[in-house]
Amino acid sequence: IEFASRTHSQSLVHVSSAYVAGERTGVVREEELLMTEGFRNGYERSKAIAENEVREAAASGRVRFLIVRPSIIVGDSRSGYMCPNHHFFDLIFRLLTIRRMIRNKTDDCRFRIPGDPNATKNFVPVDHVSELIALLIGTESAWGETFHLTDPEPMVMSEAIIAMAKCGSGDDEKEAAKTHRVMAASMYRQ
Repeated sequence: IEFASRTHSQSLVHVSSAYVAGERTGVVREEELLMTEGFRNGYERSKAIAENEVREAAASGRVRFLIVRPSIIVGDSRSGYMCPNHHFFDLIFRLLTIRRMIRNKTDDCRFRIPGDPNATKNFVPVDHVSELIALLIGTESAWGETFHLTDPEPMVMSEAIIAMAKCGSGDDEKEAAKTHRVMAASMYRQ
């Protein structure tokens, strides 16, 4: 905020999170002010605090703002590339490692993952997020607004598990990267 307030344009694009609403359920509108408690973790809380600070700076005339709230940012929609340190990539690698360990002991390498197979996760490809941010920056009427950058049809987790089951042995990080590329074809909709 301090840096943006000292620039010629006094413009600040704040990348928040679609999960900034914490434990709230139902529709959360972009223009709603955020709460200060009721979060599942420090990440959600920090994003809410930061959004409130950006809005306060704008209200005092120090900056003009644009807030974007992407959901879970994952790899490139075309290549499937994802940073190897990404938490979703790590989850895939760990699940494939478990499968490999089971395969070493039995012919049947299936295992159960606790959870609701109908639960959804909202993933957005990094290239879509960056393209939307660039578009919004160039749209004068977007300034002073907040935008959710999410998939209108979140992925059902049972679909993710089916895609993962079709993949390789998970013997190393290269195999996990291949798995992600296969899953990307199921996850990313243009």
